[in-house]
Amino acid sequence: MDSNIGKRRPVEQTVVVERPAAVESTPIIQDKRDESKIIFNYKLLSLVSVGDKLRLVNDELSIDNRYTITRIFSGDNRTDIIKFIYEMVNKTKDLNTSKVFLKQDMQQALIGIKNLGKTYGDDETIQARVELIIRNINNIILTL
Repeated sequence: MDSNIGKRRPVEQTVVVERPAAVESTPIIQDKRDESKIIFNYKLLSLVSVGDKLRLVNDELSIDNRYTITRIFSGDNRTDIIKFIYEMVNKTKDLNTSKVFLKQDMQQALIGIKNLGKTYGDDETIQARVELIIRNINNIILTL
């Protein structure tokens, strides 16, 4: 006969821990190298002409003159580049650099970003993202 009959079993208790609501924020720039890369990327964006494609290596943009097949095999694509630029613009708010020079760099980069939009004129999704990037840059420029 089971000696546990009629005895209470311990009740398992579940403890619910409430977590604070997730807050979406762009990480604060903590490294001078990150600031330098962002400034470099704005300067490079100012050089983009219609038809140019971009490449991303170690968080630095470059104008990509490789053949399309090479870009495909290396994994370079417009969606990732535009996403990177969008995130970079959002990080710009946290830069501790000269506001005057940053404003100039961003204004000049707008030309290249618009050219990038013309390059991908057949892609409505990219067009929408480029417009958001331009709007974000203009908003940041107003605050500088």
